[in-house]
Amino acid sequence: MKKFLTYTLLGVLLAGCAGSGREPLETVVDKALAGAERQTLLMAEKYSAREGRLPRTWENGEDVSSDSRWWCSGFFPGVLWYVYENGRNPRVLEYARMFTARVEREKHTTDNHDVGFMLYCSFGNGLRLTGDKSYEEVLLTGARSLATRFKPEVGLIRSWDHNRDKWQYPVIIDNMMNLELLMWAADRSGDKSLRDMAVSHADKTLKHHFRPDFSSCHLVSYDTISGQPHLKQTHQGLSDSSAWSRGQAWGLYGYTCMYRLTGDARYLEQARGIAGFLINHRNMPADGIPYWDFDAPALASTPRDASAAAIMASALVELSGFVPAAEGERYMAFAEKQIRTELKEAFLSLPEEEIFKYYEIFKKTLSGTVGKNLLNMEFPLETESEGGTQEFLLKLRNSRLTDDALLEEFYNRVIDSYDYAENYLILLVHAAYDIPGKSTDGSEMFDASDEIYDHILCSICPVNLSKAGLCYNAETNNIEDRIRDWIVEMPDLGFLFPVFNDRSTDIHSLLYYTKNAEQLRSAFVDEMFGCTTPLSAGGQRDSFNALVEETLGEDCAYDTVMNIHEKLNEWVDSQKDSPDPAVLTKPEVKRLFEECGVENEKLETFDQTYEAIAGENASLMAANITNTRRTEIKTPDVVIHIDPDRAALIETQVIDGRKCIVIPMEGDVEINGIHVSSGNSESTES
Repeated sequence: MKKFLTYTLLGVLLAGCAGSGREPLETVVDKALAGAERQTLLMAEKYSAREGRLPRTWENGEDVSSDSRWWCSGFFPGVLWYVYENGRNPRVLEYARMFTARVEREKHTTDNHDVGFMLYCSFGNGLRLTGDKSYEEVLLTGARSLATRFKPEVGLIRSWDHNRDKWQYPVIIDNMMNLELLMWAADRSGDKSLRDMAVSHADKTLKHHFRPDFSSCHLVSYDTISGQPHLKQTHQGLSDSSAWSRGQAWGLYGYTCMYRLTGDARYLEQARGIAGFLINHRNMPADGIPYWDFDAPALASTPRDASAAAIMASALVELSGFVPAAEGERYMAFAEKQIRTELKEAFLSLPEEEIFKYYEIFKKTLSGTVGKNLLNMEFPLETESEGGTQEFLLKLRNSRLTDDALLEEFYNRVIDSYDYAENYLILLVHAAYDIPGKSTDGSEMFDASDEIYDHILCSICPVNLSKAGLCYNAETNNIEDRIRDWIVEMPDLGFLFPVFNDRSTDIHSLLYYTKNAEQLRSAFVDEMFGCTTPLSAGGQRDSFNALVEETLGEDCAYDTVMNIHEKLNEWVDSQKDSPDPAVLTKPEVKRLFEECGVENEKLETFDQTYEAIAGENASLMAANITNTRRTEIKTPDVVIHIDPDRAALIETQVIDGRKCIVIPMEGDVEINGIHVSSGNSESTES
C-alpha cells in the first residue's frame, strides 16, 4: 500500500504533518525546542566575544545588537535558560550564565519600569534552575530599584520619564509584567511593602486602564496630586481608542499571574474577561496570531504580532488551570492552535545541509524549459468563482498556510488526483517577495517597492528505498551492511501559484512543472486546477509535422519542407532578444506556410485542419517544433544531421534514374575516426 507524507513550510517556518493527521502537541514543542537550541547556540557563539552586547533584531540585512539598557535585554538570556531547562546541554548553561551576567548592572536601574523584563527573565530563571545565591541578591536589589518608581499619592509604578510636557505620570499596560518581580521579592525578603505596591498597581490599572469590553488602552497618564487619570491614549497602537494587540496580551498575562500570586478572585475575573475579548474578537485570524492591533484592517498585508500570540498562549495555558473544566478546555484549545502556529520548527534553524536540500527541491520545481516541462496555464473563468479551483488556491495562498482545514483539504485533493503507485512526499511552501521598484533609468531600487509577490510552491517528490550495499563504519573501522533508508527524490510534479509575470502577480495563471515533459498527467491537471492541459513538447512537434503533411499533401516535397524550417528558424532568431519564448499561434503558422509558397488552395481548409490536429486555441512553442542547432534528414537506412546554416550543401539529384541526396565531399572527412582523402581521383583506362 502506498504511503504519502505532507510537509508544510510557512514562509520561513516549517511544520511537519504525517499523513492527514496532526502530530501530538508534545512532538511539535519538542521539535521547536530542538531547533531553538541549535539557533540560540549559533547566536550565543556569534555574540560571545562581543563584550556586553546582546542580540536584538534583524534589520536592513544585518543583525542589530544592544547593551543591557534595552528593555528586552533579559529576553535572550531567558531563552537560553528555557532551552537549558529542556535539553540540559552544558554548553547552553555556559552561555546562559555568560549573557545573564551582561544584564546584571540593570539591578541599579531606577529611571524606567522595565527592570522586571530585564532581570526576572534572566536572573529569575537562572535562580530557579541553579539555585545560585548570587542571582538572588541581583533580583532583590533590582526589585528595590523598581520600587523607587512607586508614588504612594498615585498608587502606581511610573513607566516612563520622557515626554513630561505631555504626561504627568504615565503608566502603560506593559507594566503589569513587572509585578511578578515585586511579589517574588516581597516573599523572599519579607518586605510586605513590595507586595502592597504590586497589588496597588494591579488594582488601579484594573480600574482605569480597561474599557467595559475588557479591552485596554495602552497608556494612562495620572495627575500627580489627585492620583486620577487626566489622559488616556496610545503610544504604540493604531489609535487612542484601539486595542493594541501586545498590550491586550500583557494585561491577560499580568492578571493571570497576579491571581496565581494572590488568589484574589477579582484578578481571575479580569483575566477571564480579557481572554473572552481576545478569543472571540471579530478580527482574530483563524490561526490565533492577531494583527498588530485588533482594530487594524483585517488584510493579508496587515502585519501580525507573533509576540502577542506567544504571550496570549502562555497566559491561556496557565489560566486554563484556574477555571472550570469546560472553560479551561476552550482556553487550552485556543492556546494549542497558537502554539502549533508559533512553535513550528524555524526553517533557518535547521542544519545548513538540510536547508540546502530543501532549496534544491524548490529550485528543481522551477527549473527546466518553458513550454516543455514548465507550462504556464491559465485558469478558465469558471474556476475563479466561489468553489472553483483557482478560488481555493487563492484562499490557501491568502491563509499563508496557517489554516489547518484548508491545508487538509489541499492535501486530500492532491492525494485524490495524483495517480502514483509508490510512496511520495508533498511539500508545500509559502513565501513572499518584496518586488524592488524601478527607477526611470530601469535600475532596481531595493529600498523601494510597489508590490509584494505573495505565493505558494508545491513539490511532489517520490520517496524510494536506498539501494542495498556495503558501507564503511568509521567508528568501528569495519565494512558493514548499509542501512537501507527512505530517500526523497527530486520532484516528479509541482506548481507555482500565482505566476510572476512582467514583474507583477498574475492570479489568473499558474506555472506547472513536470519532470517528464511527455507525461503531463492531464487527469491531475484537470482535477487539481480545472485547467486544460496543453500539448506536450512531443505532441506539439507531432502536431506541426502532421499539419505540414496534411496541408501540403502530395506537394510535401524536400525543398518545400526545408524552406519551411529555414523560415521558421529565421523567425526564431528574430525573437531571441525577447524575454518570452517564441510561440506560434494558428494565424502565425498559416502565415509561415504562405511565405514558403504553399498554394492558396492548399490553405483553404487550414483552419479546420489546425483545430482537428492541434486544438482550437492551441499554440506551438517554436523550440518544440524546430531545432535551430541541427537539421535531421532521415531515410530507412541513413540518418543525416547537419547545421541548419549549412543545409544548402545538401542537394537532391537524379543519378542513374534514382533520386538521391547528395552531400559534397569537401574539407576534412572521417570514417570511424579515420581521416580520408576528399580529393578527386581520376581513373585511367587501359
